[in-house]
Amino acid sequence: LYGTSGGGGDMPFRSSPVLMRSQCQRSQPTVPTLDAIATRLAAVPNRRKTLVLVSVGVPIELGAGRDCPGELAEIMRDLFRKAQRANINIYSIDPAGYRGYEDYLQNPIRRGGRPAESTMPQAVARAAAKVRRDFLEITANHTAASAIVNRGDVEFEVDKLFEEASAYYLVGYQTSNGAPDGKFRKVEVKVKRPGVTVRSRSGFYAPKEGGRATTDQRGGPNSVDMGLTGMTMPASLPLRVAATTVGRANATGKDADVAVVLTVRLPAPRGAVAETVTVVRTLYDGQGRASAPMSEKIPLTLQSATGDELRYDVFQRLTLPPGRYEIRLNATSAYFDRSGSVYADLEVPDFMRQAISASGLVLGIRGPAARDDALAAIVPVVPTSARTFEPNENIMAFLRVYQGGTSMPGPVTMTAKVLDVADAVILDSTTTLPATAFDTTRGAPFEIALPLAGLKTGPYLLTITAAIPGGGSTRRDLVFRVR
Repeated sequence: LYGTSGGGGDMPFRSSPVLMRSQCQRSQPTVPTLDAIATRLAAVPNRRKTLVLVSVGVPIELGAGRDCPGELAEIMRDLFRKAQRANINIYSIDPAGYRGYEDYLQNPIRRGGRPAESTMPQAVARAAAKVRRDFLEITANHTAASAIVNRGDVEFEVDKLFEEASAYYLVGYQTSNGAPDGKFRKVEVKVKRPGVTVRSRSGFYAPKEGGRATTDQRGGPNSVDMGLTGMTMPASLPLRVAATTVGRANATGKDADVAVVLTVRLPAPRGAVAETVTVVRTLYDGQGRASAPMSEKIPLTLQSATGDELRYDVFQRLTLPPGRYEIRLNATSAYFDRSGSVYADLEVPDFMRQAISASGLVLGIRGPAARDDALAAIVPVVPTSARTFEPNENIMAFLRVYQGGTSMPGPVTMTAKVLDVADAVILDSTTTLPATAFDTTRGAPFEIALPLAGLKTGPYLLTITAAIPGGGSTRRDLVFRVR
């Protein structure tokens, strides 16, 4: 499954068992996964959204009304309503090609490439394949999309699919039948221009008397489950994250400390209010393998703030071996009663492999002498995820420099520069870290104040270079803005 929101960037989704709350849904995970993704895309306003479903289809009758088939059919009918209201188009691609699944049912291949001992009669195989094709075609037809099924030229059709999805007209009308009977209302669109094919929604479902059953009531994913999977509505709770490798965790191993700063944005409260934020963290390694979700509840007291918005930061400290990672954070605000998700890419280097290396850059402010937050032991400044600042703010940039190998560390020359968009040098500072600055981890801290005072509004580049005698060097860059 792959989803896009027009103009807003791509969003890949992972299926999760938490979305499949019954044995029936676990038996056909495509259905609850489609429903969960459509629920999230429906939160993206004023855009056409596209889902591409690559599948040989699902063996369910969409007109079923009882037992497991009825449960799955009801989820799909609700999905169609959701997609029609939110302008979500679900394109279907059968990768098996012309009669591919039908031929497979008649001549299945077991593991190891050996033919199966029994085969399916042609008529039975044709009927089973048709049910799956019907699912793909009906899903596309109900959401103003097209289905590439039973075709030998799949690659050519995929090119046409993306061309078709790149432009559209939005036409609305007022129905003359406003009865809230929950029935399907057929819609047909015609044009006078010859040689033009119109693809539109085949119709819509009228609302039901007294409202329709919610997803929670019919056994689908509720808001808590969506939060645990990170698939909550993206615009519900605004979040921002900065994840930075800040140095070796100890003097003997390769593991590194990682500072995570999650910023939560809320409407400004009137007076002090009690808040509890629940943060669920999932870590993916370079092969896409997910860790078990880690949940943390943090009680806070929010004070009234000037303006329309209040922001607060949540700190987390991780210890990870060298490698590439993706961090997914889901936060739920008890005060605001909303959830949101945010992602961060992270690379943890092996600090001992290179003659000279450096941690990531952390921006922050000088905090109190006695700090008790989760990052106090590894970062000397109170870090922020912000990258836009006022000219009167006092912001420090911090990193740690490491010397690999087994010989005694030597002095390191540190050069810090700030450049504007025209490459004009705003700051050019050179200092030397003496050999005595390096501790048992073979690292030394370095920090410098951003020269915000007097800077014009716009973006700037901070670049810090560490060099050792003999020509070895490493560099870290960071872009910030001044309001």
